Amino acid sequence: MDRVRRADAALALGVHKSTVTRLCKENPSLVDDAGLVNVDELRRHRDATLNPALQTRGSGAAPERQPSAQGNLNETRSRTEAAKAETAELDLAERLGLTLRRDEVVSAVSAAGDVMRQAASQLARDRAEALTRIIDVREMERALDDLMREVLTRGAQALTLAAAQPGSSQAA
Repeated sequence: MDRVRRADAALALGVHKSTVTRLCKENPSLVDDAGLVNVDELRRHRDATLNPALQTRGSGAAPERQPSAQGNLNETRSRTEAAKAETAELDLAERLGLTLRRDEVVSAVSAAGDVMRQAASQLARDRAEALTRIIDVREMERALDDLMREVLTRGAQALTLAAAQPGSSQAA
């Protein structure tokens, strides 16, 4: 196994990092010049020097923990409180008029899509003949790049004009 930091070795062994530090102080040959340790060497040293009679947590190997099916009580409470807070925040935003109705958003996005499609369609008609005369690949790439840039610019202008018209729904 490669050499790792002491904290990573502690995770691999299932012990606290202070335990790894103590083992390294007891046997400095476990640590290289960069301060890294080999987990296998550390495990062998720990098993060789471990007194089973003094162990209060099993055989020295970290037991595998199975997560409980229903979770921890604190986690459940935390999730419940977070959900309540989000609901309260949404209720307040709705009362203050800071939310949008879904059907209004769908309608506005649909209208924006129509405006963009019309602007792109008109620009394609305007440039179609010029594009058919291009033979060079690089020149075609530049022309298409210019076309796309123009589509986006005209679409943005059309959307701005449509939003500024009286009677159009404006989002808060």
